[in-house]
Amino acid sequence: MACRSRSKKVNRYRVLLRQAPPFTRRTPVTHSPRAPFCMMGACFECLVQIDGGNSIRSCQACARDGMKVCRQVERPNPLLEATL
Repeated sequence: MACRSRSKKVNRYRVLLRQAPPFTRRTPVTHSPRAPFCMMGACFECLVQIDGGNSIRSCQACARDGMKVCRQVERPNPLLEATL
């Protein structure tokens, strides 16, 4: 999902990087902070939780009013998110 107007484009990772400390997620094993690297969705370093969803690449879509963006601090459990 891309923004329609480049002049108003605000990616989700930019919102989180403005907050201290500046990172978007923590690694599952060492819990070290990570931040976006490639800015095009290839490296997966920008994964965040958005509106309750996990592992969303924050560099790929625009922020909107009312959106809840949180740092991803642990590895999501796919069994808890599975839909039957």
